[in-house]
Amino acid sequence: VVRSNLPYETLVGMVRRSVRSINAEVPAEVSQLSAYLDADIATRRLGSILFLAFASIALVLYAGGLFGVLNHAVTQRYKELGIRMALGASAWRVRWLVVRQLLLAVGVGVVIGCVTSWLGATLISSLLFEISARDALTYAVAIALTAVVTVLASYLPARRATQVVPVIALRGE
Repeated sequence: VVRSNLPYETLVGMVRRSVRSINAEVPAEVSQLSAYLDADIATRRLGSILFLAFASIALVLYAGGLFGVLNHAVTQRYKELGIRMALGASAWRVRWLVVRQLLLAVGVGVVIGCVTSWLGATLISSLLFEISARDALTYAVAIALTAVVTVLASYLPARRATQVVPVIALRGE
């Protein structure tokens, strides 16, 4: 290992001459520390990129699934929502009713997910680079991202729930 302020090309020539002067049969392989470190962490970096790609796909599937389930739930509750609107429920209250039900279910899922990931953190710790498997900030970001995606996925079905025409809902059309 050589540390110097000389230009890389100059230093390589000097190191090779020094090694040859000691023993001409020893190969003098010279590389920069950054290249050595890049090769060392390449597999970890690839693992991180794959985790990011699969997490992004999972997030899109999660949002689509939530949207579909909540949209179906609104369709199933069409008459009930119509009755609530006919009895004077505000649009905000109906939206909150729809979103609250989803947030409670997602909240239970988040708690279960956090507990199981906390317990299983040692299984993936060798695949993580420069972060702890039990990093509180990571958990907070994941929970916040889940909450944001949940609210965004529930917006259209909740808005649709407020557009129920009570007379048509009560007739069953």
